[in-house]
Amino acid sequence: LHVDPCLTHAWLAQIRGHKRFVLYPPSDLKYLVHPSGGAPVDPRKPDLERYPLFPAARPIEVLLAPGDLLLVPAGWAHLVECVSDSISLTHNFLPKHNFAAVRACLLANRLGLSH
Repeated sequence: LHVDPCLTHAWLAQIRGHKRFVLYPPSDLKYLVHPSGGAPVDPRKPDLERYPLFPAARPIEVLLAPGDLLLVPAGWAHLVECVSDSISLTHNFLPKHNFAAVRACLLANRLGLSH
């Protein structure tokens, strides 16, 4: 389970085989992490003692077949599993309207100001 970096969107074209995506909107991120940090929940086998809010999450499950195209918007957490041997093409992209925020964040990190 992860969120793509730096406010990027991603598209994925399924060429061969099948892939399963489980997506969570940004409003559900609070249900996917432990308050003290660490790894996010594993939606395939959630530890409800460690992640008691997880049942409130609203997953969207998609099964991609050859010829399907999926857009994963910025900020959406997602889990991806190959259901069968698979060939896919994916590309992350940064929309123009997010560029200034991402540039400022990257520069702050470079200068050590993000702590």
